[in-house]
Amino acid sequence: MAKSSIHKVGGTSKFRMVVIDAELQEGEISQIVQAIQGAFGGQRVAAVRLNGPTVRSLPSSEPDEITAELDDRDVAEDADETVIGPASPKPKLQKKVRTPNLDNDLNPGADPSFKAYADARSVTTGSPVLTKFLVVASWLHEERAEKPVTADRAYTCFRFVKWPFGIDFDQPLRDLKRKKFVEQKGKGEFAITHLGLNHATKLVALSRDGT
Repeated sequence: MAKSSIHKVGGTSKFRMVVIDAELQEGEISQIVQAIQGAFGGQRVAAVRLNGPTVRSLPSSEPDEITAELDDRDVAEDADETVIGPASPKPKLQKKVRTPNLDNDLNPGADPSFKAYADARSVTTGSPVLTKFLVVASWLHEERAEKPVTADRAYTCFRFVKWPFGIDFDQPLRDLKRKKFVEQKGKGEFAITHLGLNHATKLVALSRDGT
């Protein structure tokens, strides 16, 4: 309960305030407010809830001004609040693709050229990437003294026949290894296996049948 009394003695004013802090249920707040209003002769008492606990204003000769002041403060506090939504997902980092180097010693145009070898197996620009790499590995084995296939040599062959080369040239070699079409001989070097050669030979038969 809050009580204030003002006594004018000799031109001075005396002010006394008593505040009682208590946690109340929702239904008890209105009863307390009514009791306070009765104690102060029916003067208006405003009860305001801020962040959970109830704050009670003292009776005033101008209660409307106090209520308006509290209402304005509530609006100002609400305006300063910032609604924080769920954090936006972090953008995925793009994998940096290494651009291979041209193998100037390979000479894919010398007979038997890589282009003629690929044409005999109907491997073109639209063929799957793994099929293109398998043909490169097969050509290096059969027509270039069993040279192992590398990203640089595959890149050189792709550039020679003007196949799209904006790809990761290391990944297809790892995929062929997983299929057991090639086996790793050294760092970045792969040799075609018998399984890979058999698959490349089937490409010739399919090309002759026109299927």
